[in-house]
Amino acid sequence: MSFTLDGNEIVDDVRKCCSTDRGLMAAEAAVGINHSIASKVDWSVHSQMNEGVGGTVHFAVGNGQDGIHLDMIREAQLVD
Repeated sequence: MSFTLDGNEIVDDVRKCCSTDRGLMAAEAAVGINHSIASKVDWSVHSQMNEGVGGTVHFAVGNGQDGIHLDMIREAQLVD
């Protein structure tokens, strides 16, 4: 598994904050379909609203037992 942020590998940091003896696993996956909230979302603050913005995909990793997880949200990409 690999996670990078600004070119730095952060997988160990992710494991420290999000995993237990169960390790890391996919905790959430979703496709945003609500285009009407896009102008109301403050992207500098994570909230459940930004997970549902139309045209985004949302994926999270965590330990799957206590709700602690790392969210990743990005504009959806078309794959040919």
